Amino acid sequence: MSDSPVSRRFTRRECLRWGLGGLVGGGLIYTGFIEPKWLELVRIDISVAGLPASFEGYRIGQISDIHFPRNITVEWVQQAIAMLRAEQPDLIVVTGDFFDGHGQTGVVPDSTDLFAGLTAPDGVFGCLGNHDIALDARGVLKELTRSPIDLLLNDHTILERRGDRLALASIDDLMYGTPRPDEALGGIPSGTPTVLLAHNPDTAELGIGDYRVDIQLSGHTHGGELYMPFIGEAYVPSRYGSKFSRGLVSGAAHRVYVNRGLCSPRHARFLVRPEVTLITLTPAPSSTG
Repeated sequence: MSDSPVSRRFTRRECLRWGLGGLVGGGLIYTGFIEPKWLELVRIDISVAGLPASFEGYRIGQISDIHFPRNITVEWVQQAIAMLRAEQPDLIVVTGDFFDGHGQTGVVPDSTDLFAGLTAPDGVFGCLGNHDIALDARGVLKELTRSPIDLLLNDHTILERRGDRLALASIDDLMYGTPRPDEALGGIPSGTPTVLLAHNPDTAELGIGDYRVDIQLSGHTHGGELYMPFIGEAYVPSRYGSKFSRGLVSGAAHRVYVNRGLCSPRHARFLVRPEVTLITLTPAPSSTG
């Protein structure tokens, strides 16, 4: 005997209910457990006007927003380091938020194994982020002296190749630090192409006077962590909304590349995979009149 219309309607409703439940459940599993551990290597070319020939094709690896030990393990950081080193960058930078004391005692964690193997021919440099300073800036500085990372605090260094120069500078965190552009950029020889490290991408909106900055490398926003098509990012910690959520952006002062970060502090990501970045410097095309 065939099912009655009532039974058929009941079956369709049940199928719909189970289907929607499966879709929601699958989405939650993906957002909470799959994408936060689905690391992406992003390759991007950055053009620089007047880039010296010796630095054409120069490769900079970027890691950002580790937030150790919050929702992240040594093994996960080591995976990111291995992925980046496999690309053989000339230089590696870490753009802040090494540590995170959220829910902890405020003690800077031991990082003996965290940065093992983090090396590059021209060195590894970094800047502090807001979470480093909020946790314990002095403690973070002391802990990182045991690591292969050289911190630049409102300071710069000059990289040289066959007589050509490239400046690497860093400005302190915009939220909890004391940004001093004059200290960071002053003293760089005039006309020297300059890469600026600044944890907060909003720094690209600061007035930096007549100093030259070709590209700023930042993190902080985690790409918004959750991106909804046709709606946008769930939350971007920036005064400028989603402008500085991720990727290459033009600020008022100069361009900035915003890394989406390694850690997922809120245990969730959607269409915003964790990232390590390989930046290749290329000469900007000559302008013609």
